[in-house]
Amino acid sequence: MDLNTQSHEEGTCEHAPIRGSITILVVKLLAALLLFEILYVGIYYVLMVGIPLPFDIHHHISLVLFLLIIIKILTQAFLIMFVILSWTNSIYYISGKYLIKRTGIINTNEDTYEFNTVRSVTMNQSLLGRIFHYGDVTLKTSASGGYQVIVTITGISNPLKYEQMIKQCL
Repeated sequence: MDLNTQSHEEGTCEHAPIRGSITILVVKLLAALLLFEILYVGIYYVLMVGIPLPFDIHHHISLVLFLLIIIKILTQAFLIMFVILSWTNSIYYISGKYLIKRTGIINTNEDTYEFNTVRSVTMNQSLLGRIFHYGDVTLKTSASGGYQVIVTITGISNPLKYEQMIKQCL
């Protein structure tokens, strides 16, 4: 049996990693950086214009601005690392008759969902999602005893492709 494909009664189920859209990653990074720049400009404006503050800090403006920019750079670096690592370490795989969700860096968590318990597969795309080719795929599973799980793969690139791929594996 080939490592990349497995036969199934109704088609072939590939080992395909499903990852979040790069467009959403870039938008998150730009939004975070823009937010910190706006905050820094606001603080800079308050300090440089000389708005009366309840404490005397205007004599040490250069030191305060230096400390603020160091804090801003460190916070932005941490936020960028957090967004990128959370994007890279949350991935779904289609493996034979299973959907596998793997998350985590140090503590890896893996959830496995059998395709034979999936009752419906839906795809949702907003207007921006259609323009930038991203969206969500939702699987509703059920098992005996009324146990139900809703698995939503959010913000993935080309969700129609993955919806069809999952339906092929059912």
